[in-house]
Amino acid sequence: MAKLHHVKNAKKARPEHNIEVGDEYWWWKHYGREKQCSKVRPTRKQLTTSEYLKQVYNWIDDMPNFESLSDLEAHNDNFVLELDSIADDYQGRLDSMPDHLQTTAPSAILLTNRIELLQAISSELQSFSFEREDEDLEEVIDEYREIVQRLEEG
Repeated sequence: MAKLHHVKNAKKARPEHNIEVGDEYWWWKHYGREKQCSKVRPTRKQLTTSEYLKQVYNWIDDMPNFESLSDLEAHNDNFVLELDSIADDYQGRLDSMPDHLQTTAPSAILLTNRIELLQAISSELQSFSFEREDEDLEEVIDEYREIVQRLEEG
């Protein structure tokens, strides 16, 4: 992830980023890429170059506010399908590697770990119990979000 720098008072204008002298802005730079500037704090999706983490951050940050358990359950059904699809895509990437690299290459190990994590969380969400009498909606949603946030470990 790129390191984020905060400038409280710009000493020079950066017209390509619409920043004037005295403006507050943030800047960051990914290895091998141009410096990025913004007047608003960038999201963590903007600070990573990892395709996987961008997807995970999208899921977590864009998760809707659920009005009922049925809304959460409907979201879960689609989300589990998406997790399974991405795990299958990663498995395809792993399978396309030469056999001798599938267990030793760092990228293969990373793919294997992500596949296992995606499958484990998908399985956990498939068996997630939405029929709860002793807990309120917020507690169930919080528990669900905690499971989804474990995707960041990959």
